[in-house]
Amino acid sequence: MQNQFVIDDTVVKLSLPANATDAITIRSVPYNYTVNFISKADLIKELQALAAHNKEKHFIYIDDVVDKLYTEDMLSGAPTTLINAREKNKNLATAMKLVDVLQAKNFTKKEVIVSMGGGITQDITAFARAVFKRGINWVYVPTTLLSMADSCIGAKSCLNYKGGKNQLGLFSSPARVLICDELLRSLPKRDILSGYGEIVKLVIVGGETTIKLFEKYVSTQHGDVLHNIIPIIQLSLAVKNSVITIDEFEANIRKALNYGHTVGHAIEPLLNYKIPHGIAISIGMLVENEIAVVYGSLAKNESAVLKDLILPYIDAESISYLKKLDVNDVLNNMKKDKKNLSDEIFLAIPYAIGKFGMLNVKADNRLKELLANAFDNLIAGTK
Repeated sequence: MQNQFVIDDTVVKLSLPANATDAITIRSVPYNYTVNFISKADLIKELQALAAHNKEKHFIYIDDVVDKLYTEDMLSGAPTTLINAREKNKNLATAMKLVDVLQAKNFTKKEVIVSMGGGITQDITAFARAVFKRGINWVYVPTTLLSMADSCIGAKSCLNYKGGKNQLGLFSSPARVLICDELLRSLPKRDILSGYGEIVKLVIVGGETTIKLFEKYVSTQHGDVLHNIIPIIQLSLAVKNSVITIDEFEANIRKALNYGHTVGHAIEPLLNYKIPHGIAISIGMLVENEIAVVYGSLAKNESAVLKDLILPYIDAESISYLKKLDVNDVLNNMKKDKKNLSDEIFLAIPYAIGKFGMLNVKADNRLKELLANAFDNLIAGTK
């Protein structure tokens, strides 16, 4: 199936896999890599093969929660280095601890790091392996919906710094990505909603065809949000892959994938990350849509269509935290966003379904008032 969507003036062609088991090839610098969809049994075989390859240097860098769930039945006693995968630990100090492990084991470019966890585990692994000896091979096994459907491709690695979200970063692709959807059954509901936040973002970027396909897949779920999840993950990755094939290093059109992130990243640290990342992005999309409508960039009826897509993946608990926000603090954090130039804030927004661009707004009292109104509308709309 072929389709296209528009970012700025660039027409982006979308290719979707024909089958649920099809691997996805990601074109990247300095090497291409594949995303493989495999069963739990096959994942165990892959991990055993990597252990045999690494020999005495083998270890798995793994989220401590994931380690407790899968050590016995999947890892077969393989040595592990644990990370407490929380936003407060996504920093240089944690990344350097992994570098210390690599140095102590005398890891070389012959060996392969196995990283197993969600986006935080991925960020730290990707950063550490990139700076150690100018690059060590690694294989990524994502264990959250968000990491399977979004962050596992695109090569971005970001660390938090001095209270700022994702202030340090580089590009660091894995050699392979191994996706096993059976791992998702252990996730808490809010983590699943978080994954859907990034999925819906990418579905919206992809335009009318991807929205219709997403709605078709969701219509078969009947309350089980993990039913039919592989084609949903593939749909999300197909949109992202179409963008990063053109602009891997975010020189231009990839900035559209920051839709919802300017506001989302601003509120996350202010609430001590009590709102999971993807849910914060869903909130950010709704807020940024309201701003776009006021500035005349997005039609009100199209904003309403997008709201119906986004809102089911925001939980009441997350909305309740918004009451604690001070819009002055939100605006100050938005000013730190990496897309900004000078005193203007740049928002990646839909100008219409299937057409994205950048909206630059002054960080002034008008924007502060719009933020306050948008948060109030969200709080009021979920009572």
